[in-house]
Amino acid sequence: NGNTCTGSNALLHQMEVEGLRSKLTHAEEAQAAAEGDLDALQEHSQAVLEDCRVLQAKLLHLEAQQAGHPAKGDFQEQQAQLESKLQNFQAELRIKTDETTALLDARRELDVLRDALEAKDAPAARVQELENACLELCEAREAERERHRAQVK
Repeated sequence: NGNTCTGSNALLHQMEVEGLRSKLTHAEEAQAAAEGDLDALQEHSQAVLEDCRVLQAKLLHLEAQQAGHPAKGDFQEQQAQLESKLQNFQAELRIKTDETTALLDARRELDVLRDALEAKDAPAARVQELENACLELCEAREAERERHRAQVK
């Protein structure tokens, strides 16, 4: 009877480990997708930053022209439009930076989950807690992305 309990415990432990491995595989896939998103996000952030610099240069040029021709209202309108675009790009850059931070946090949580699985004696509840935290970060990142898309439109 003692052997049956030990066998059952070993089987239960093996099932938990297999479940953790499955969760780890899922988390690794999510990490790979998040890393791809992060790379794309970083490229897009660089493009946005470059656009901000171009707009800033145009704004300075228009201000210089306006100083020479203060009677022209068209320059003031163009300046206001460019300033508005610059503010939008800066807001987008802040959002992208927040998304990048969230992805990095998720990556760290995934590393903690992987370490817990490798330790084999980590409590299943802690692993579940870490997995949930990782998934919440990914969901928050996606929600932020959706809010940003709605803002841009």
